[in-house]
Amino acid sequence: MVHRGKTVIVHDYQGISATDFTLAIRQLTKALMADKSGATLLLLDITGCTISKEVLLEFKTAAIEAKTKVTKTAVVGVTGIQLFFLNIVNTYSSIGAEPRATRQEALAYLVSGPSS
Repeated sequence: MVHRGKTVIVHDYQGISATDFTLAIRQLTKALMADKSGATLLLLDITGCTISKEVLLEFKTAAIEAKTKVTKTAVVGVTGIQLFFLNIVNTYSSIGAEPRATRQEALAYLVSGPSS
């Protein structure tokens, strides 16, 4: 999608199971790695998703692999244990994914100021 003149890749993972989430993360990583367009703004909606050890490990791996492709990441729907897992992913990958309360807040963050 385009927001304020900038392209943002949006992936909606609302309510999916841990198994499907793990597969979706792998697919996203492959797509990001194949993208030749340059800097990427990424919005992930994980509202109501099931988080497991496998999901955490896949996210950590994906964040490390895609770090050079992703300029900014915002994550919507982060509550409770999901925030704990997001902090682990950020610590291991240094990707700097930012939790946001709504998609509008996430989009505003992604298109604001210089990209990290």
